[in-house]
Amino acid sequence: MGSKFECLQETVVKYSESDYWEEAVDEWEIIGCHIDDNVEEICICGQEGLRYCYTIRNRLNGKNLYPIGSSCILQFERNDLKQIIRIYEQLFHIRAKYYNHEKITLNDFSRGLLKFFLAANVFQGTVYNRFNPKNDYDFMLKMFNRRLEPTQRQQSKINAIIINSVIPYIKTMER
Repeated sequence: MGSKFECLQETVVKYSESDYWEEAVDEWEIIGCHIDDNVEEICICGQEGLRYCYTIRNRLNGKNLYPIGSSCILQFERNDLKQIIRIYEQLFHIRAKYYNHEKITLNDFSRGLLKFFLAANVFQGTVYNRFNPKNDYDFMLKMFNRRLEPTQRQQSKINAIIINSVIPYIKTMER
């Protein structure tokens, strides 16, 4: 049996349209991630004890590979995938704060994470955002870009968005 990297390459190429690793890596995108708190998952490369289990999908043929760890995804050497992994790392950080009963603040977010939330339909339409989730995204982005601390009213709205949109999404990361 070869190295874990060789096993990764073999599996990715097998489920790709291209027969070459260098081309096959461009066919894949991350479509999700969940956390295995029991650390029982085994990566497609054979690495045991995965905690962060990604699913990737081939854009050309629709095939999925699961579970795959972030170390293996980084082997694809693609900046877009690295950015997505960073976003998930932020999500994991927020999740840990939630389960440790620590306060989640605006400092735990990034522009990229807010954009991810918008694309993933994390923001929910409510009477407070005129049933337009993008209004919550715009508000959070505006608050993130401010140099001043939010007013008490703004902080209340930030907290409501975190409680009603972000935390329910964080809870879906478990299976």
